[in-house]
Amino acid sequence: MSQTPTPARARVSVDILKIGEFNYSNIQNYELICLGGPTQIARASENMRVFLKDIKSLHLRGKSGFCFGTRMDSRMNMFDINGSAKKIEGKLKKKGVKMVKEAVNMLVEGREGPLAEGSEKMFKELGY
Repeated sequence: MSQTPTPARARVSVDILKIGEFNYSNIQNYELICLGGPTQIARASENMRVFLKDIKSLHLRGKSGFCFGTRMDSRMNMFDINGSAKKIEGKLKKKGVKMVKEAVNMLVEGREGPLAEGSEKMFKELGY
């Protein structure tokens, strides 16, 4: 009895950066840009809005992307389906970024995170 070999997975390099740590001149080095942050009053945080404004002049056509928002599990935001994620996604699409997955909201534990248990599985799946 023989088994079908599992396809080899390519090794990739991943940088995880806070917006304030990102060097805009390096964006051409990335094939996939995963961008996200907290949803605050149903919109992207101030830091994210500044970041999106700052990248307006950068060439991103041909890049792949994925956007996410984070929020706490609360009855106060139970109707916030995509919050900041959709807004971030729209800005990147206007820049020519092709989305590899529809924007999603990720639950966090507490105001500062971390991601709720099991949430990181979706990010790992994006790499395959």
